[in-house]
Amino acid sequence: MTSEGKLDMNYEKYQIERWLALDPAKELVWHKDLWPNESWFTVSNLTSNDQSIAVQVHFLLMAMPNGEKVASLNVSITNLTTGWNDNYEYSYPFEAIKISDSKFKIETDRLLFEGNLNDITVHVDMENASIRMKAHLVQQPVISGATGKWDLLGVEQYSYGVPRMKTEGTIVMDGTDYPITSGITWLDRQYGASLAAVIDPTQKDTMNWLWMNIQLDSGESLAIGQIMHHPTKTLTLTNTFALPDGSVMLAVMNPVQMYDVWESKETGSRYPTRFVLEFPGLDSRLEINVEMKEQEIVAKLAGDKYEGAAVVKGTFMGREVTGVTFVELVGFWK
Repeated sequence: MTSEGKLDMNYEKYQIERWLALDPAKELVWHKDLWPNESWFTVSNLTSNDQSIAVQVHFLLMAMPNGEKVASLNVSITNLTTGWNDNYEYSYPFEAIKISDSKFKIETDRLLFEGNLNDITVHVDMENASIRMKAHLVQQPVISGATGKWDLLGVEQYSYGVPRMKTEGTIVMDGTDYPITSGITWLDRQYGASLAAVIDPTQKDTMNWLWMNIQLDSGESLAIGQIMHHPTKTLTLTNTFALPDGSVMLAVMNPVQMYDVWESKETGSRYPTRFVLEFPGLDSRLEINVEMKEQEIVAKLAGDKYEGAAVVKGTFMGREVTGVTFVELVGFWK
């Protein structure tokens, strides 16, 4: 014992091992050659006076099976009030993008994505629409599974989200400016090893996944995931809750119930558009409904997917709640 009463443990003689805990600010920056797959993703529920607008921007770096590095920019803008929708995927060879490994900044001919966890800038120019947004931190980052490290069909992954960012700016749709009068953005960050089911065309039918970023009006934010691997008949369920007091909670979740299939005329995929989440022991049951069904993104590099802005209602910890989310459906939905 020292004179202050502290036990002297002489830790230098021990190899220290820690549970992983991500540093979100540090991990926002591109890792250069450390990980073959890196993803930056924002989804925004916005209001422009009497118009409800949903915006999704996803920038993805991938290493293909032949070792080639490529990039994909997926963008979707939906006016949920009028039904107007525009979405594109832009693909790039790695040499055609500008990306920093010392700060968060990504540039292409159509994208400027930069900032830090406190302030994010998102500028995108599409053929019939454009995005000029700034998002400001409201709720602290939530680290997936509390540690940030997880397994995706046997592949090492890391992720976290910034669940609430107050958003301002302007969305242009078909030549008309829509100033953002209120809005909230979720920033999602993921990186890790390559997933064969995404980059290998011969394995594209082996799995599907569902992801939701639920933002409740009561202040809680929920990241929900479900992965189905068809060859092994494996169903993986994940969730991380960010509570208003800053704490993080994990819960037992039942398999997601899915209803009201919408079939894409372009790809033949059959996407559910209504979902029920149940958490036994928490007195929680949430119903998620995609009111505007046609929100598919037809993509070349990472496969077609569905990004549906949706409304949430139900009970959470015994209280009646409402909220918003995006429903992401990737993989084989035929």
